[in-house]
Amino acid sequence: MSFGDIIFIISFAIILSSLTGLRTFLPITTFSILAKFNLIHLKIYNTPFYNFITDDRVLLVFLIATILELLADKIPAIDNFLDSVLIFIKPLFAFILNYNLLNSLNLSDWQLFLLSFSLSLFLTGSVTASKNVIRLTSTTTTVGTFNIFISFLEDLFVIIKTMLSGLFVLFSVIFAVVVIVLCSFLFYKVLNKILKMRNLKGIDKKGII
Repeated sequence: MSFGDIIFIISFAIILSSLTGLRTFLPITTFSILAKFNLIHLKIYNTPFYNFITDDRVLLVFLIATILELLADKIPAIDNFLDSVLIFIKPLFAFILNYNLLNSLNLSDWQLFLLSFSLSLFLTGSVTASKNVIRLTSTTTTVGTFNIFISFLEDLFVIIKTMLSGLFVLFSVIFAVVVIVLCSFLFYKVLNKILKMRNLKGIDKKGII
């Protein structure tokens, strides 16, 4: 395996983790279709991961799950409930995908687990939390009517980003760097807000405010 393939695998794992935060099944389904027609740059042919995601039965399950998720996400009364349920499923699903994808790097078991777990929890969790905040804001301000438009934009974003990342190494690396920077910034903002809230509560308990 060349150095370029290693960089690509790590970059795509980062992208896959972040995009799973938006849509659970759409990123891997898009990637599976690209792999099925041998359009991806990644040289993982005849590996267990490749054979799994390009299996006709698995791809059919991915397609059905994707369609159901996309349809449910377009219904204002269901989309917020769906996001609340999937917030626990997405990191787990991303971990399974990343574990199998990164397995081709010949890492030790603990390195593979730690890297897959970190990417899935940090990136998938950050994007999912940000998406839920945006959706709840849209629901309260527009009574959910704008959620459908946001949902279509998210679908388009996931498909385009997955395709560009799978077809071109440069896009994959650039997107991965952007994802890491943005998620780190979001994590910093959220952590800073939590610390400020705790400080305010501490001051309130002391009777200062």
